[in-house]
Amino acid sequence: MKPSNEFLNHIITLYQQIHRDDYVMIVDRDYQICFISPRFAQSMATTAEQLIGQNYLTSLAISEEIKNNVKTSIEHNLNCSHTHEFLNINLNREYNEQILQMRYNPLLDPVTTNVVAVVIEGSKLSAYTSLYNFVTHLLERNANHENTAVDTSHSDELFTKREHEIAFLLLFFRSPKKIAEVIKQISGDEVSAKTINNIISSKLFVKLEVYNIDALITRLHELNYQTKIPASFMLNLHLGLT
Repeated sequence: MKPSNEFLNHIITLYQQIHRDDYVMIVDRDYQICFISPRFAQSMATTAEQLIGQNYLTSLAISEEIKNNVKTSIEHNLNCSHTHEFLNINLNREYNEQILQMRYNPLLDPVTTNVVAVVIEGSKLSAYTSLYNFVTHLLERNANHENTAVDTSHSDELFTKREHEIAFLLLFFRSPKKIAEVIKQISGDEVSAKTINNIISSKLFVKLEVYNIDALITRLHELNYQTKIPASFMLNLHLGLT
């Protein structure tokens, strides 16, 4: 299904020619996906052909609460001319680029100056920068007492839920005391630094067959745990930046 607006049709044609390898999607005022690049569709574990004409909100494999946040962001951009930025956390774990910095850019008709669609563009962030900022953002949300729902599902095959959390955080905060503080701030669980240290030495060392913390961190990097965000940390998959 193609949009009726002539200007929007023209823009879509241009995007089809020059944005196939970028993270780009165009959503019209009815939330219909008018264009999506193959690369963007791949990150959603599907194809562009399957998504064109579909409702953007129903195509997202996220909770209704987060869909409402996304809808609010789109509505905001459909009624103003300002760009909105956010982090998109991708739970398609077979896809390497899990975190994208996204921008909602209102598309204005040059004749009427009305917003006819929203262009959603994304760019990959470095794992270190994006994940560190992600954890920091969760801490800020908690400090501000924002109401969030914790996803307690767990999909890692090597570690238990708690071991996965510690393995991930160890790549950013080497101190067991700091890791314990972060876990408490994110999930509310009381875990002592001694317990964290015991899990590192008796579980992580054993499972990865290493004998010191430096070797453990090296092995975790080899297994790309800096990109494997624990599902229990996924308080919100759509984190506003502006």
